[in-house]
Amino acid sequence: MGTSQFMLVVLGCIIVVIAVAVAIPYFMSYQEEANIDEVTNELNDISSAARGWYLKPSSMGGGNHSFTGFTLASILHPDSTELASYSVIYADGDSLALEAVSSPSLTSAFTVDVNVRPNSSGTCHVTRGNPKGQGNGNGNGNGNRNGNGNGKGNGNGNGNVEGNAEGG
Repeated sequence: MGTSQFMLVVLGCIIVVIAVAVAIPYFMSYQEEANIDEVTNELNDISSAARGWYLKPSSMGGGNHSFTGFTLASILHPDSTELASYSVIYADGDSLALEAVSSPSLTSAFTVDVNVRPNSSGTCHVTRGNPKGQGNGNGNGNGNRNGNGNGKGNGNGNGNVEGNAEGG
């Protein structure tokens, strides 16, 4: 194999590495959008089922033209899936608010919410980032054997937890 052939092989390898490095962020972005789209579709399905429950007479297990008393269990929908946790924010008379919060196992956090009315499924609103303070973190507390020390750590992404470490 000549020097020029070897250089072509090295150049080909470099091009492949660069192409892979450029493609990974695009794939991650696509995956994030696909997750948001799936959760949004699921929330739209829930809101459509909720409108059906609203119209159903109470004698048939419905809301009798009211969202009051609506729960996800009313339409036999689970509280969470592998992508998100779903909840009813409020259900009162002619208005219903639903929310989906992304699963902590996903690489990006987001929240999708929708306000439902009897004549409209509403529009889904997506909030990207970490709106609910989700996340995981680790922290260490330091103390010495002969005295007290202070420690800080982040517990379950719900804020900082401070405490004292006592030696003994």
